[in-house]
This record gives sequence, structure tokens and C-alpha cells, in this order.
Amino acid sequence: MMDASEKDEYRGDSRYSHLKWSRRDYRIPAIEAAKCHAAAFRSKVSVCYANPGELAPNGDLYDTIFPNDLPNDPEPFLLPFLLMKHGEQEFGYGSSKGEAWRRRGRYMFVFAAFRTLAEALRRARRLPEGTDFGPEHSRLVREVVADEDGVTRLLKLSDKVLGGFFSDSATDQKVNDDIFAFLKNGVEKPDSLKVLDLKVRYELGTSDGAEFIDRVRGLVRA
Repeated sequence: MMDASEKDEYRGDSRYSHLKWSRRDYRIPAIEAAKCHAAAFRSKVSVCYANPGELAPNGDLYDTIFPNDLPNDPEPFLLPFLLMKHGEQEFGYGSSKGEAWRRRGRYMFVFAAFRTLAEALRRARRLPEGTDFGPEHSRLVREVVADEDGVTRLLKLSDKVLGGFFSDSATDQKVNDDIFAFLKNGVEKPDSLKVLDLKVRYELGTSDGAEFIDRVRGLVRA
């Protein structure tokens, strides 16, 4: 049993307490954090479904995902993970019920959320055009995720992005009743990413999207 001073050392960050997470304990599995990081900051979502072992030490993608210049900061791993857990609770990702893409789409939700946020940051002139969105930009993510209204708007838009993506006829044709095979092998292909990014731009062009961009502009320092 830990005494009060020891417990204080492990007290969570209250900035993120508005994010929902049905936890049995307060541990974050390393492989889950690595998969969420890969989907969020490295645009590598297929590996989360196909072969997560590639993210482990000595795996084929380990040096790509974890380069020597990776910032010494847990947030590039923590924040994507928290968004995934919130997506489970709020939108039913990973549930045994609902559409196949939602049941299988936990990491896809993280992938879409960070692509949506990156585009919103560009439109808000907080991320230069043509800049890759990487872990060095976790401060920008933090400012949005720590704001309950901002992150709520982001995740609702991201859920709409995925709904539009998977209902698009081009995606539906590629899925062909095997969502898992598509997530493992097809979702990162250029034509699929083009459709996804079209859905991101569409949602950010709506009134809800415009309000989110204004919120980002107010939250993130120039």
C-alpha cells in the first residue's frame, strides 16, 4: 500500500480529465501507445491491424516510428491513446455492435482525428502548408486536447469524416465486405487517402468545421 506522498507522484494530469476512459486501472499498454502514436504522427495505420510487431524493438518499422531524435516527452504517445479511448466510450469504436468499420476502427479513428487536426491547424495558420505533422508538434495537439470544447468538436468532426469515408462508393468497393483486409492492406494506398482527405476538407468546410477552426485559432498560439 502506497502512502499519500507516493500516490501524489502518480496523480494524473487534470487537463485531460474531460476525456472519457472506462479504465480498469491506470496503465497504458506500451503496444497500444505505440500503435496510436504510429497512426497519429507517422501516418502508419495499416501496421496497427496487420503486424503490430513491426513497431517493437528490432521490428521493421521501429527505427521509423522511434527515431533517435524523438522528443523526450510522453505526450506524443499519451494524447493519441487518450483520443482512442474517448472514441471507444463516446462513439462505440471497438465495440462488438454497430457498423463493421466502427467495430474495427479504433486506430482509424486516431488516424482520421490527427489528419483532421493537422488540416485545421493549417487553415488556422498555426501549421505551415506542406509541413509534416509529427511528434514535434505535440504542443499544438495539447492546446486543443486540453480544451474540452475544442477536443469535443475535433472528435465529432473526425467521426463524421470516417462515416463519410466508409460510406463513399469508392471505399465501399475496396472494402468488399472485408473491412479487416482493407484496414491491413488498402487504407494507406494513395487513392484511399485521397478520399479520406476529401472527407476531411468537406467537414472542415461546414459550419461546424469553420467553428472548430476558429476555436483552434484561439487556442493555439501563433
